[in-house]
Amino acid sequence: MNYYYGMRLRGFSIGTFPKDGFVDVMENNVYNGKEYHDILKYDRKLTEEELREWEFDFLENYEEKQ
Repeated sequence: MNYYYGMRLRGFSIGTFPKDGFVDVMENNVYNGKEYHDILKYDRKLTEEELREWEFDFLENYEEKQ
């Protein structure tokens, strides 16, 4: 199962995301009308503490564009 997170305040770069479980990055995405710098895919669910620390939004029903 994959989990998706929107980067609210900055784009994808070294030191801007937790590495554990990271799979891929989708650049310049919009989800439910909200624009994110990037959307990250993980193979695990991030903790509430990680969401606060990295300033991510959990995108519960995000479907990756093919």
